[in-house]
Amino acid sequence: MDDAHAAGLQVMPWTYRPENRFLPPRLRDGPPAVRNEAGAIRQLVEHLDAGIDGLFADDPAVAARAVAAHAARSL
Repeated sequence: MDDAHAAGLQVMPWTYRPENRFLPPRLRDGPPAVRNEAGAIRQLVEHLDAGIDGLFADDPAVAARAVAAHAARSL
């Protein structure tokens, strides 16, 4: 990410989804097709902490909760 920023690029990953099958194994809870909003929020907060500039998500409400959680931690 530092290299992209140094080159003047923004990092905007996509598409975040809250179903377990799309989350890293360490964040899954339950069967693959089950929605796991808590895991999705943890993933998004980790990526926001890492310095992404924006994101695309299938569930904007979950993404908004992650952005709010990240902002609250940053205060």
